[in-house]
Amino acid sequence: VVAYLDSTTGEVQLMYKFAGNTNRATHLNDAEAFSIAMDQLCHKVSNARTRVVALEVKNAVKQITTKLKKRTHEDDVPLASSDKHPTQLKAYKQLKSQI
Repeated sequence: VVAYLDSTTGEVQLMYKFAGNTNRATHLNDAEAFSIAMDQLCHKVSNARTRVVALEVKNAVKQITTKLKKRTHEDDVPLASSDKHPTQLKAYKQLKSQI
């Protein structure tokens, strides 16, 4: 579970809620909580006619993210064309001539 959730700290605290449900998420701490969640899921599935039933499971432990570098104008400017890829230019000219 830890590997699937990409937990960098190794701390995992699972919480679940049903998709589309606006209630707060419920802790999934032990086998009893898991059993309750599965019972609720089975009950919802048996009553569902046209709606999809989905159970969202998330890690409640906040992950530390690194701050991204602010983008500059140079990040958006494309590199100058070079002769490293002459086949791309040739293919472009062929396509343009056929239009």
